[in-house]
Amino acid sequence: MSDTPSTYGQVDNKVLNAVSRLKARVRDLTSEVGRVEVHKSRLLAEIEHLDAEAARLLTEEARRLGVPEGTPWRIGESGHAEAVPQPTGG
Repeated sequence: MSDTPSTYGQVDNKVLNAVSRLKARVRDLTSEVGRVEVHKSRLLAEIEHLDAEAARLLTEEARRLGVPEGTPWRIGESGHAEAVPQPTGG
């Protein structure tokens, strides 16, 4: 057997050009997905940071108001700290 591959004829230029354009678009889209993922990662990090900052502020405010540690509370419509009612067993 010969190591030379069999040839079947010339691929049409329109097909070559179309395949080339499609593969270039695939590369472009793959690159764009990478950029979107990086942006997504940054947004998620910012969300995490903002959430931690809000939790820190609420913890400090609970201390200032004298809310016992571990006690569930919320900010009411009037802006006052309110105990969260706990279900009673029964």
